[in-house]
Amino acid sequence: MGNHQRAKTEIEIIQLKLKDINIHEHEESKANNNAKCLQRLGDICGMQSEYSEAKLLFTEAQTQFEKVGHQLGAAQCIRSLGDICRMQDEYSVAKLLLTEAQTQFEKVGNQLGATQCIQSLGNISKTWSCTATDLYQFPINCCTALYRAAQSCTEGDLAMANTQVLLMNICRMQDEYSEAKLLLTEAKTQFEKIGHQLGAAQCIRSLGDICRMQNEYSEAKLLLTEAQTQFEKVGHQLGAAQCIRSLGNICRMQSEYSEAKLLFTEAQTQFEKVGHQLGAAQCIQSLHDISRQHLGNS
Repeated sequence: MGNHQRAKTEIEIIQLKLKDINIHEHEESKANNNAKCLQRLGDICGMQSEYSEAKLLFTEAQTQFEKVGHQLGAAQCIRSLGDICRMQDEYSVAKLLLTEAQTQFEKVGNQLGATQCIQSLGNISKTWSCTATDLYQFPINCCTALYRAAQSCTEGDLAMANTQVLLMNICRMQDEYSEAKLLLTEAKTQFEKIGHQLGAAQCIRSLGDICRMQNEYSEAKLLLTEAQTQFEKVGHQLGAAQCIRSLGNICRMQSEYSEAKLLFTEAQTQFEKVGHQLGAAQCIQSLHDISRQHLGNS
């Protein structure tokens, strides 16, 4: 039994115990603990890329937290729902949820939570086609909040790592790749220091993508392969699929078409497994482009 499945089983046992009428516990406390169980199950489903199930669990947990007046727990669930929508390319919904979560975190004085929402909103702004004003105005507001959060949070290492990741995104938007690489390397070190494997893997993938954009293909391949391995270790199928697709793009740019086709096909399968339709469609388009290019050259 894997670590995720073992954790799910243990949480489900706790839920059953909470329902046991022999446990003499205040109803409000029971509801709060049950909400925490649902939230943890949602986290596990999210890490396993089971997004539909994760959404249901987070929504139910949010409702439970709100019933007992646990604003922080509700805000965490809203943020998680926003992050899932972002990963599924549902950007309009994600933006609404993350903005709502940020407001909730600020109300209860949780700077780290607000910071993480700002980071996710930054990633959405990076993905959407923004105007130049959007790109330069957004960092000014965010950086102030991020540095304040990094200084005041008890989880300082995580806050600082998140700060560096967002600043890296800003540098990427402004084509300051050298600075972005430095920030990513620092963030990766911070994530590794606190044992946050997923955060470290995301930094490695971003480093690989920057190298790819700078035509440093050998270095990019090494980094993306390392990131893919890390994502697979933590069971993050979407991250692994994105690395495989990037490796396919590199092979295509290097005219290694047979290898590129294998990678795009593998990435397409992975995207389909996690229900990421856009990723799968992009792989199909890349495979079509390669076939068309071959026909044109024959």
